[in-house]
Amino acid sequence: MQHKLLSRQIKRFIGNPETLPQQWEEFISAVDEAYRQRDDDFHLLEHAMDVLSEEFREKKNRVQSLSRFSDENPHPVMRISSEGELHYANSASKILLKTFDMEVNKEVPNYWKYIVEITLQKNKNETIELEVGQQFFSFTFSPVVEQEYVNIYGYDITGRKRAENYLLDHNNVLGSLAAGNELQTVLDELCCNVEKYADGLKSSVLLLDKSDKYLHYGSAPNLPKSYIEATRKVYIGENQGSCGTAAYSKKTIVAEDISKDLRWAEYKDIAIDHKLQACWSTPIMDVSGTVLGTFALYYHEPRKPSKAELDLIKSFANIAALAIHKHNAQDKLKNYAAELERSNKELSDFAYIASHDLQEPLRKISIFSDRVLEVKNSYNETQRVILSEWVKRQAECKR
Repeated sequence: MQHKLLSRQIKRFIGNPETLPQQWEEFISAVDEAYRQRDDDFHLLEHAMDVLSEEFREKKNRVQSLSRFSDENPHPVMRISSEGELHYANSASKILLKTFDMEVNKEVPNYWKYIVEITLQKNKNETIELEVGQQFFSFTFSPVVEQEYVNIYGYDITGRKRAENYLLDHNNVLGSLAAGNELQTVLDELCCNVEKYADGLKSSVLLLDKSDKYLHYGSAPNLPKSYIEATRKVYIGENQGSCGTAAYSKKTIVAEDISKDLRWAEYKDIAIDHKLQACWSTPIMDVSGTVLGTFALYYHEPRKPSKAELDLIKSFANIAALAIHKHNAQDKLKNYAAELERSNKELSDFAYIASHDLQEPLRKISIFSDRVLEVKNSYNETQRVILSEWVKRQAECKR
């Protein structure tokens, strides 16, 4: 039997070349001679070495896989020493390094040093939340005391934090509404809140005119004044921009690129001149489905909304509907109160005039009665009886 134990092992680790160096060939030949002399013993050794070789290769692959894991991790992973030096940062940590001005093999800012120090002292995980640009992260600082460093594992919690902020903003606007603030104040607050969620975002609320034919501005705190003046009347109908079409169709209208959207043909040049290139508008409606206005978001570049953004605009439109409905109800109540006051005044005037007109004939009758009574002695008995009866009736009329 020809034994190629070392040949297989060596070729496995050096890439399995077709030929080996002369020195290796001579060494292997010597081992083969030993195999021929003690065949059984070395056959067992060969099997053992094969098993160990497989285990070694598996362990090596596992280590290589683990070393790649941090870099393939879509979430930030960093390591900071007890002295505050950044030893490692994976590719997902680039946004952190840029934001906090950190570099590998250099000291980190004092804020990070402090948390690393506290984590090592307590020898337990510490968790913090930070806002990084438009994103939010939760960072877990995990101590490795014996090695005197801390591993930091970041997790993107932007979705959760935005949901919390949406809820907080909604509650703030509802609180403003409940406090009885003017419609203008509530709508301005609503627009400013929604504009926080994207760079360059501008918003507007248009209100339905009493004629029901066009929309006019109710709030647009950050749209250019010249744009507002140029579009102060947006008529309701097809191809009337995003807002006019949304009010007409009672559906959300998304113009991803205003320059190419046929519904913006009439207003396209105005929008482009003001660097407004995308507009999404949703109708504001009451519970009966009556259009009260529109709520719109503008962007400075062509843009398609995500589902979360569409949900956001609809949610804020619902709050705007509450504010507008309350304002309209208060206006109707004020108008009703004014009409009631006017009616009461007219009734009072009528009563006064009617009373005056009725009193005048009675006054004249009373004067005539007094004069008749003054000469009653000149009447005969029959005339006096008739006169007495007539006076009695006049007295009853006065009562």
